Amino acid sequence: MSRRVTVAQLAARADLDLDDTLVSLWGAGIDEVDDPDDVIPPKLLKTAEAALGIENPRRQTRIDYWLKRTGMTRDEFVEDVAQIGVRIKPNVKTLPKGACAAFVGDSSRNLRWIRKLRQQSNPLLLSTIVLRSNG
Repeated sequence: MSRRVTVAQLAARADLDLDDTLVSLWGAGIDEVDDPDDVIPPKLLKTAEAALGIENPRRQTRIDYWLKRTGMTRDEFVEDVAQIGVRIKPNVKTLPKGACAAFVGDSSRNLRWIRKLRQQSNPLLLSTIVLRSNG
């Protein structure tokens, strides 16, 4: 069963007002919505999230995702995140549990790649990291 996601829910996740959300959705070709309570068609949900700058939480746990986003080498990234207590073992492909939470914490603001991401065109990247338990 598909989950039902409304325009208002997407607006909240993207930290946008409803008008900006609707305009962005229409710009992405999602013309089926006109109201905050309208449900995004399930087949268009990924398109809608991408249009609003909402990142997939599962992708954000992969080290290669962050290397691509930051343009850093693996060694640079590992060295940088070690400054905030995130230890990445050799040859692992995913971040350790709690790493994403550390990335949005106060101690992360001085990390090279965090500063770099904040200068890039998508300011929503770090604000849309979704922290949830898988248990």
